[in-house]
Amino acid sequence: MPDTTTQKSNAKNLEHLLELAEIGAWELDTVTRHAWRNAYHDMIFGYDEVLPDWTFEQFLSHVVPGDRARIADLYEHAVQEKTSWSFECQIITAKGHRRFISVRGRYLENGNGANPAFIVHFVLYRGNGQNQRAEHRKRRPGGLSAV
Repeated sequence: MPDTTTQKSNAKNLEHLLELAEIGAWELDTVTRHAWRNAYHDMIFGYDEVLPDWTFEQFLSHVVPGDRARIADLYEHAVQEKTSWSFECQIITAKGHRRFISVRGRYLENGNGANPAFIVHFVLYRGNGQNQRAEHRKRRPGGLSAV
């Protein structure tokens, strides 16, 4: 039988690793469209504290209007085909800032009878123009900062 203390410690270590790497993560239930996510995810979207709930629709509301239909179509296709989901887009944070994010996800069938989910990671690109990916790669990992 697995040691629950070790499992909790491993989950906390994973959370710290995601923060250090500046990666936001969600697990999105494809039926309810509600998501579990880490604290850094909410920071990417401009929140100082973790919101009590997050849905796919909330995510889309942060995507710039010109990209929303494309992102929704990509998501629906990935769910129907049970495949991966990958794109880059601009978001508008809760504080009104425009940011570029890179999103990668994978469809996941849960063997325990739970609803299928998407495991998704978000990476925030800082800066403007052509150099934002290069700037992100050069940045040293650091603590959380509100964006």
